[in-house]
Amino acid sequence: MRLAAEAANALRQVNPDRDGVQGLGARIRGAAAVLDGNAWLTARIFGVLQKAWRDLLQVTRYLTEDDLRAAAQARVTALLDKDTQLVIGHSLGSVVAWEACQALARPLSVLVTLGSPLGLDNVVYPRLRPQPPTWPPPVHRWVNVAHPDDVVAVDPDLGRLFPSPDGLTIESHTPPRKHEHHAAAGYLEEQATGHAVADALGGEPARCACGRSQARTASI
Repeated sequence: MRLAAEAANALRQVNPDRDGVQGLGARIRGAAAVLDGNAWLTARIFGVLQKAWRDLLQVTRYLTEDDLRAAAQARVTALLDKDTQLVIGHSLGSVVAWEACQALARPLSVLVTLGSPLGLDNVVYPRLRPQPPTWPPPVHRWVNVAHPDDVVAVDPDLGRLFPSPDGLTIESHTPPRKHEHHAAAGYLEEQATGHAVADALGGEPARCACGRSQARTASI
């Protein structure tokens, strides 16, 4: 009951007109962290968080609607050809990207996850495919970027959840707080993201997977 009260109190304090450290992101993110620590509460209260933050609803739909999941995976798989060196996934896209990379039949230089909900232990993690979740075997390097007040990226340190049998470590980056703490554009502007893209493409121009450059990147 104490955990439920803490979560309810955090949600009551949400003010949609405020943002930043003590605004919407910080309040809902705190409530999400409380719920994520208790599977029983998560099953009963997470619907409130879905309404408060549409990205969590999108993630839930992807994880629970098989037809939607299959369609998303088919579209992503069609983009990952032999020249793709980098996959970038933001928010729900990071979940789709992780599952797509698990199924790759060839090496991939870099996976970049931005504002990722992969760290939601009781909401996302047990519903990923395949189980148990691990480092995607085809991926050589994994970079994760999560803002401190990003409600979707409750746990910015994914290393404990996705072990690598080869001893590889997820590079976790937590940039300074900023107003647009979950927007894709803000994440793409981060230095850690830029460095990962440059390293993956080895000086080649960064292009969308639908482009025709020799070294290609898929953004999801």
